[in-house]
Amino acid sequence: MTEVSADLGTGRASVGAILDFAWTAGEFTATEAMAGTSLTRSTAIDAIDTLVGADVLRELPNARAAGTYRAGRPSRRFVLAPDLGVVIGVDAGDTHLAVTVADPLDRTLVHHRVEFEPSQSAAERRATILERLGDALAEAEVTRDQVLAVCVGVAAPVNRDGISPPHPDGFWERTNPGLAEALRDWAPVVQIKNDAQLAAIAEGAEGAAIGCRDYVALLASERFGGGVVVDGHVLHGAHGGVGEGVVFDHIVGVGSAFGLRYAVQDQVRAAVDEGEIAADSAVG
Repeated sequence: MTEVSADLGTGRASVGAILDFAWTAGEFTATEAMAGTSLTRSTAIDAIDTLVGADVLRELPNARAAGTYRAGRPSRRFVLAPDLGVVIGVDAGDTHLAVTVADPLDRTLVHHRVEFEPSQSAAERRATILERLGDALAEAEVTRDQVLAVCVGVAAPVNRDGISPPHPDGFWERTNPGLAEALRDWAPVVQIKNDAQLAAIAEGAEGAAIGCRDYVALLASERFGGGVVVDGHVLHGAHGGVGEGVVFDHIVGVGSAFGLRYAVQDQVRAAVDEGEIAADSAVG
């Protein structure tokens, strides 16, 4: 994996802007990069050349070489180097674990999903996560030093350091079993995030909140939770509790943050108890 020198001087911001643009642009020209970053032409080209020199960007054959040239000076075209490394996404839910390895061009190399044993302790879950990460990398035929970033979504509040507060029943500690420490040396960038926070980030990047700087993304699955974005920044709170549905436990008439699955289960059980649904029926 090639590292971009930290000694970029006054060009650091422009290099960062071009790199941010390149992550989602696919193949692009300097003109398209200028439009996407609001940089001047000379600044954009200098930043692009810096990233090409660091092997982060790859220069593609121009329009003439590609056979699509018609008239005028052919544009230089660029793309993120596909062999730059890989990124890993982990969905560490209460009952399941999904691991995805992808390249910088957003191509999935490996995707694994397994169910967690309900009786697993925090230490056992952590060991399972690390084992599955190793298996996914081996299948993708890449090594640890090729990993650019790891992002883990967990069903627990998480502070800026990737640490979850204690839960009365130990649920948060089991869902996030010391992953910030366990994965610290896995990549230059390691992020442990609440699943609702990641949902909010995804909505801002790919969903209904594109172009919005202030919004809330609500998760309504097994439990309720929310990812809160204010002025373009995801809010965490002192202990990562912003958007955490546990507040519903204290609202009269609501009672808990349990979502639709549990509400349906409770209603079906009540209907069975009252004889409205036969206990041996498919629903019962």
